[in-house]
Amino acid sequence: MVVRLGPKNIRRDMADSGSPAMRKDTNIPAVVSAPSSRPPFGIVLAVLAGAACLLTCIGWTLTEVQRHLSNIRNDQMRLQELTGAIRNLNEAMTMSAQMGAATGEAVWENRYKQHQKLLAESFHELALIAPDVYLREGGKEMDDVTDWSIAIERRAFDLARAGNTLKARKELSGEDYVGLKRKYAAGMDRIHAALGAYITESAGALYKGLWILVGISVGAVFVAGLV
Repeated sequence: MVVRLGPKNIRRDMADSGSPAMRKDTNIPAVVSAPSSRPPFGIVLAVLAGAACLLTCIGWTLTEVQRHLSNIRNDQMRLQELTGAIRNLNEAMTMSAQMGAATGEAVWENRYKQHQKLLAESFHELALIAPDVYLREGGKEMDDVTDWSIAIERRAFDLARAGNTLKARKELSGEDYVGLKRKYAAGMDRIHAALGAYITESAGALYKGLWILVGISVGAVFVAGLV
């Protein structure tokens, strides 16, 4: 009688009749790979993207800082020109008033009016460039002193035009006029010093911010390199 063995019986017989080594091999545990020490790709990508955005922002900020520094240098030069022009124009107005009071000639009054217009424009520009400094250091008082001085000088011109040059000269040599000129000079010295400090502080603040940004950028690059 022939006994037919099916596939299941054949596999069972092979397992039962196998050598101990073969049976031992079937119990070998699967090799488990060690976990990777590198962070997930998503985290790396996020860090790199953040670093790229940070560096872009820093580059834009550095450009803005450079632009502001250029503006500060331009303002510094212009403020120096304005303070020098204001001093010169004030002296020119005083000289024109003195000459007009002494001679009664109309040419000096015309020159005086030209200088007066330029002086007003210079003060206006000075107040626009550094309004806080101008007002804090007595800009309003300087305006009042200028107006009072101009009032006296115009009286002198009127007297000289009427032929009373002696009284016109007395107007410009009186204590009121001399006191106003001293107050004007002291006020200009104060404003000039304050403007110098203002320029120095503004440039220093921008340079400090620049170094902070450089430190942040170096730190960002270092962190991205570690990742």
